[in-house]
Amino acid sequence: MMSQDGAVGGHDTDPHPTINKEGSMLATGKRRRIIGRVLLVTAAVGATVAVAASPSYAASSYIGSNSGGANVRTCGYLSCASIGYLSNGTGVTMLCWGDYQWVNPPLSDYGSARWFLSATPVGTGFIHSSLVENQTVVPHC
Repeated sequence: MMSQDGAVGGHDTDPHPTINKEGSMLATGKRRRIIGRVLLVTAAVGATVAVAASPSYAASSYIGSNSGGANVRTCGYLSCASIGYLSNGTGVTMLCWGDYQWVNPPLSDYGSARWFLSATPVGTGFIHSSLVENQTVVPHC
């Protein structure tokens, strides 16, 4: 049977495959599977791009200091209590940044007022920016 649009195989409500006169129309079930696969791949690629574009909160940052380690402090000032000391190579998770006390060498690796609030093995606290290697993008505190 041929429909008004030249398709062979039935009308719009027919559950059977519809093929146009050139034979280029796919069966309904096959068409749905292909569309499903395309949507799945598109979603997977989109999720990968979204993860890659979002700020990294993973413990890819680590302590790297000329002095061999860093204090984790209760605030971004040298006068604040240290909650613990981390040796070079210890992983930290940067959470956010703030500009607080300016610290110069030899108390830091370079002069800066930037401190990172970080989750560490000794607790969450502030570490001077010059002592954190492989810094990641984080929001302002």
